[in-house]
Amino acid sequence: YHTVTRWSMDDGLPHNLVHAVAQGADGLIWLGTWEGVARFNGRDFTVYDRQNTPGVELGGVFVVVRDSTGGMLFGTA
Repeated sequence: YHTVTRWSMDDGLPHNLVHAVAQGADGLIWLGTWEGVARFNGRDFTVYDRQNTPGVELGGVFVVVRDSTGGMLFGTA
């Protein structure tokens, strides 16, 4: 059997619409949403958006990619 869990803004996502998902080198899950990026450790979300992260000008994150050094890259529009 598989367990399916659904998370939403009530659980800490910055937006309910998720555009991109990638796994970091450390195993954490990164999600690109309409209102920023969320990092998920299996229990809690840490949100990076234009309100708490300098340099984030736009909210929508449509691409999340891990680069060859293990860093995370985010594409916005």
